[in-house]
Amino acid sequence: MFINNKYTNWYHAIMKRAVIRDLNPPYERHHIIPKSLGGSNALNNIARLTIREHFVCHQLLVRMLTGVSRYKMLHAVWRLAHVKGQRITSRLYEKLRIERSLAMTGRKNPKVSAALKGRKKTAEEIAKRVATVTGVKRPATSAALKGRKNPKVSAALKGRTQPRDLVEKRAAALRGKPSGTLGRKQSAEEKLLRSNIMKGRPSPNKGGTWSESRRSAYEKNLKDNNAS
Repeated sequence: MFINNKYTNWYHAIMKRAVIRDLNPPYERHHIIPKSLGGSNALNNIARLTIREHFVCHQLLVRMLTGVSRYKMLHAVWRLAHVKGQRITSRLYEKLRIERSLAMTGRKNPKVSAALKGRKKTAEEIAKRVATVTGVKRPATSAALKGRKNPKVSAALKGRTQPRDLVEKRAAALRGKPSGTLGRKQSAEEKLLRSNIMKGRPSPNKGGTWSESRRSAYEKNLKDNNAS
């Protein structure tokens, strides 16, 4: 099970000494072969170690194993390092944290995956996640995000012109759908705002020829306005 290296030799040396000596409290019970690796609670698999020895042995176990077994021992030593009253150096803390982070990269928690399988997120959960990204804390519904602009997206799109094929694709998708402003009259303020925005901009249809349907609609609109 264990790799044949110096750390394995050190570990077995500590275990042999722990079995034959009479250790006075305080001490900690240690599974010689960890339970997560198939060890039992039998007396011949239990060693009495000092608190320092126990922590050192768990560090040795990380260096004696590979693959999933090493991953399990990293978790074990991490939990042991966070026991109340346990003291570790800042360098060791950093080393353990980096190693544990690397070992967890790309791994999935099977219990969490099973619990979430087939589950659809509610609109409120989606809104909360979006709100966290955009900086709003826990909105009750997605309505809290309505009208909000993302400054990063706005800056990235500023001055960018859309390709003609993308514009035509969007127009085709909207063609035939009722307009949101159908039957609604613009206020004087809206007309003035639109006029100021469009002022000085060249018309995209300048120099082009009108279709018969467009010309007919334009002439009908003129007659209706004159009649009124």
